Amino acid sequence: MQTPRFMQRDAVPLQSLYEHNYWLFRLVLPQPPADDDWYLLRAEGRAPLYLRCIGRHAYTSEWLLGHFYPARQQRRFAPDYRIRVYHDARLAEAMIVDAHNLPVRELRAAKRAQNRALGEWLDYCRRHQYRLAEVAASAPLVDVA
Repeated sequence: MQTPRFMQRDAVPLQSLYEHNYWLFRLVLPQPPADDDWYLLRAEGRAPLYLRCIGRHAYTSEWLLGHFYPARQQRRFAPDYRIRVYHDARLAEAMIVDAHNLPVRELRAAKRAQNRALGEWLDYCRRHQYRLAEVAASAPLVDVA
């Protein structure tokens, strides 16, 4: 017997992933900072995470979240998550930067993969108890956004 399409792992609705990501985002960051500076999230024995709000609107906000590796020449900020939070709908979506040329089916698959990865990474942050610390005073981070 064939598995029904709605029960296949790849057929997880994007809406469910967005809801789950919002829940995890708020567990990691229950009270987001009010300004647009760089912030650190720290966990004992783990590399710090850098967080910055890059846009605030009436019902949404956009965030950069990732580790910073100053010694690297490429991908110094990784994983490079750009997250859009829909506050009124309680959704959080990993943004795909160069998605305008993708066919609909590939775009949907890319969104599903990116948001599943974001959910796993936010769950990692939750399990290791990353918490907001102080403003990050790292000048090299300015060129990340």
